[in-house]
Amino acid sequence: MRFTHLPCSGAAGAGGCRSSSRCPSRLSGQPLLPPGVPPRPGPDRSLCPLRRSQESSMPAPAASLRPARPDLPPDPLREVRRGLLLTGLGTWLALTVHSLLAVPSREGLAPADEGLWLAVMAAFALTLFVAVKFVERRSTRLWLAALQFVLALVGNALLDGNSVLAGLTLLVAAQVGLCLPVGLSVLWVLAQTAGLLSVFLPYWSVTDAWAYASGYLCFQLFAVTTTRVALREAEARGRLSVLLDELRITRALLSEASRQAERLDIARDLHDVAGHHLSALSMNLQVALHLTPDGPARAPVERADHVARCLLADVRQTVQGLRGAPDVEFTRDLNLLIGSVPVPVHLHLPPDVRITCGVRAQVLLRTAQEALTNVTRHARAAQVWLTVGQADGLLSMDIRDDGRGAADLQFGCGLSGMQERLESLGGTLHVHTGRCAGLTLQARLPLRGPA
Repeated sequence: MRFTHLPCSGAAGAGGCRSSSRCPSRLSGQPLLPPGVPPRPGPDRSLCPLRRSQESSMPAPAASLRPARPDLPPDPLREVRRGLLLTGLGTWLALTVHSLLAVPSREGLAPADEGLWLAVMAAFALTLFVAVKFVERRSTRLWLAALQFVLALVGNALLDGNSVLAGLTLLVAAQVGLCLPVGLSVLWVLAQTAGLLSVFLPYWSVTDAWAYASGYLCFQLFAVTTTRVALREAEARGRLSVLLDELRITRALLSEASRQAERLDIARDLHDVAGHHLSALSMNLQVALHLTPDGPARAPVERADHVARCLLADVRQTVQGLRGAPDVEFTRDLNLLIGSVPVPVHLHLPPDVRITCGVRAQVLLRTAQEALTNVTRHARAAQVWLTVGQADGLLSMDIRDDGRGAADLQFGCGLSGMQERLESLGGTLHVHTGRCAGLTLQARLPLRGPA
């Protein structure tokens, strides 16, 4: 029996064979030799087409999949207070300059009273700046607002009930609108109006005093309404920003899941079709080797059997690469998730942490996603620390933020769903928090068990 190498159609001189899917010389990486010529020590496995394409089918590094970090969404209250500070200082400056230059009643002031009035105006501006810029506690801001109101009344009284300077009460009303609900804000405005009326009555007629006081009542109510509307609008934009971040995260994870599913389909088809035929080819070549006596005809059969074994091994290795190791997928997806969160996340993931179960990897990913979503939506945190570890047969994930925390934390749908996922695999979830102490989530999951 003699084997001859039939030239493939489409061969072009030195260019060689163009049909890489049918020509054995292409598959083995070396030309078939005439009978009697000894082969090289073995086919170069790196020249097999499946070997060459294996690196291109492997998952991309996690860093290349991380999207650009979006801008941090501003705190709604802080954003409104910043606008109030600029507007308030501008209004204070305009009213003070007007009182200095254009108010006739100032002409009767003694130098000592004029110095006192300037000190009162400076104290009002300083108190306004500190209350809006630096103070976070609501009770302290309310005390400072009351102090500003007293200073406004004193300054107004020093100018004999100046109606223009009463505009400072609008700034106080705007601050109160950010601290109190509508009903209490209205009561505060009524109290301020009564204080203005008590200053106006000694210097104005009853009709004029009531007219100016009622006018400033309307202006103060308008200031309260404006600040509350601005706060609601800023909160709505903050919620929209959070929803967009969640949508971005979900879209990225769905895209990665789709690519992974496509790779799995390709891996199954490659294993079931090419792997089956290569296995059959290898078995038939083994039979041919047993039936072929020693001689010139045996060498090509041995080479063909060796090439078939190489191709079968390459198919299996490529299938494993297409499937991807669960720990590689977990690391990449976790980095993808962190890259989509608007809050800086400090990730600590030691290289020795290995997650070999895809179900556990998905549970930890969903736990991290829900925790980071809660941080973005509720915590008002500046930083988050995420640590993944493995010890004593347990996988651990700790997520800690520096947000405002909560004195009495209630489990909502997110935390309850997180706990149910972990408990379904024999895991646990512990939450530690406190007012102004941030929040810490501790998830524990056994490495082995029902999945």
